[in-house]
Amino acid sequence: MANYELNLQDYLRILRKRKWIILSFMVISFVFSFIFSSFTTPFYRSTTTVSITQRESTNSLLSEMMEWNPGDMMETSSTTITSYAIMKMVGKKIGLIQEDSSNSTIDAVVGMLQGEIFTKQVGNTNLIQISVTSLSSQRAFNVAKYTAESFIEYNLDIKSKQTQNVRQFVEKQLRHYEKQLALSEKELLEFKESLPLDQRTSGLGETSSLKDDPLIAGLESKLVDQKLQLSLLLQEYTEEHPEVLRLEQEIVILKQTLTKEKERYLIKLRNLPEREVVFARLLRGLELNKELYNKFRDQLEDVKIRQAHEVEDIAVVEPPSKPYMLGTGRKKNVLTGILLGLVLGLVVSFLRETLDTSIGTIEDVEDYIKLPVLGVIPHIDVDKATYMIVDEQHHKWFEQFQRLMGTYEEDINMLRGRLIFSVENQSSISEAYRILQTNLQFTALEKDHKTIIFTSVGASEGKTLTSINSAVSMAQMGKKVLIVDCDYRRPTMNKILGLPRENGLSEIILGKSTLEENIKNITDIMLGDISSKKILQSPGIENFNALSCGAIPLNPPSLLGSGRMNEIVQEMRSKFDVVIFDSAPILPVTDTLIMASKCDTSILVYQAGRAARGALKRAKEQLTNIQTHVTGVVLNNISASEMKPTQKYYHYERKD
Repeated sequence: MANYELNLQDYLRILRKRKWIILSFMVISFVFSFIFSSFTTPFYRSTTTVSITQRESTNSLLSEMMEWNPGDMMETSSTTITSYAIMKMVGKKIGLIQEDSSNSTIDAVVGMLQGEIFTKQVGNTNLIQISVTSLSSQRAFNVAKYTAESFIEYNLDIKSKQTQNVRQFVEKQLRHYEKQLALSEKELLEFKESLPLDQRTSGLGETSSLKDDPLIAGLESKLVDQKLQLSLLLQEYTEEHPEVLRLEQEIVILKQTLTKEKERYLIKLRNLPEREVVFARLLRGLELNKELYNKFRDQLEDVKIRQAHEVEDIAVVEPPSKPYMLGTGRKKNVLTGILLGLVLGLVVSFLRETLDTSIGTIEDVEDYIKLPVLGVIPHIDVDKATYMIVDEQHHKWFEQFQRLMGTYEEDINMLRGRLIFSVENQSSISEAYRILQTNLQFTALEKDHKTIIFTSVGASEGKTLTSINSAVSMAQMGKKVLIVDCDYRRPTMNKILGLPRENGLSEIILGKSTLEENIKNITDIMLGDISSKKILQSPGIENFNALSCGAIPLNPPSLLGSGRMNEIVQEMRSKFDVVIFDSAPILPVTDTLIMASKCDTSILVYQAGRAARGALKRAKEQLTNIQTHVTGVVLNNISASEMKPTQKYYHYERKD
């Protein structure tokens, strides 16, 4: 396409041009979406709702240390509901997982259940809605029911294990400090018994007042508490957890402080007699072990009480609802399919238009190759015109014979239906050729250009048909016209006119016959297999003459480039007002360049969409390189619906 900005008219032109692509995509999408919806099995959904309640931990030490974030807790709980462990429990309850099921079977069932379950928090509340979608209504109900139950059981099991771990830890520490307390009592008793009777009580009162340093006692108690907290945290988290790292740092600082205070306390003890120091140390150990023993004994009782009265944090607030059918969504699917088809059709249409290297408007042709557009030949509908100029009886038995022999060519009959013999004199097609002849009159004929060669970029662009109709139109305007078939690569003119190929141009060049002998007039054409009724109704048709190509030579360029051919062209100029040469396409072979050098001017026939615009430009450059005159371009086979005048003259498209 040309490099100008698209406007609304251009978009409408593209839509009209590519309408069948858009409609095809819409129809295909509609059919597929309708079939898909027809075979879609309806789904059923059941929902249940559970509440999450945050309760104090069974260990008061943990509850003081851990922070509770409701948002994080709800998100974690929603994810936990569809976890592997809970889905495995559900699979066992609905009978899809047996005790002897393999790991691959379990993984498959868990994955399937996870795909059926959707969880979401209800607003900003502590409620979580569990939705289950399944092809079976009973399956949806059971999965919703067992998912809520399994979630409660899983949470309770986790809490029970945590409480049991705390109890085991506290009992272990209690047994340890019970032994330490008994050992401290024994050591103190043995120390007193080792003293003389008169020294067992004297002088020990002052020492007992130094044993109970409040700062050291508080630091040791706090150190024990933090060690307990650290042990409990390591049961749930790794050593890299932020809370674990923070607590370890606090323990290190606390140990350093306690060490300094003990050193200060020992300095005080050095000023006392040795027996006082020993007694104070033993008494201090006894009091410390007694304090720790009492602390863990109280903690054990607290754990037992809490374990005995342990309650669930999760409860079902809405039991599973009765499964309801979601439907197949046929209407929605069909509408979506049509919309998708429309979008795809538009994308493909504009993409194809972007990749289309053909030229889009008359203005584009003139700007791109710097040649005027001499005429725009509309598409001829041959649905009824195909047989209008063909003798029905003759055509009937001849077609049957050709079909029997396998030589029937329907394209020739289609081409004959596009001759202007078959259309009304006042039709748009006849008018288009008259416009072409008028333009030729002012551009070529008035310059005494009597020999005109019609060529095209490639094959099947309507070059032969355009040249024949141009010759007929000139004849109707009163000019004596001769059309010569010099397309030795694919001769078609004689087939369209119903003339024999033999005794044509080749025989004249080789000297086997003369120009007068081989030229066929309208009488010869009427004696062929074209009906004479329509021909006789065409005014001035007696001025029309034709010369077929004759025998196909082995080397067409050498035949057309001979000196004899120059003489024949001059002879034709002297006997006819206009001589039109129908030559081969210019790009594939050199025949046209040879003939163009012998003619007064050349005309390019271009069918939009058939050849790329770059090829059209190369064709024009090849003609100008041999110093031949190029009159202009004829746009052929254009859809009349696209020939609407705009600021760009006309828009047009190829009619397939």
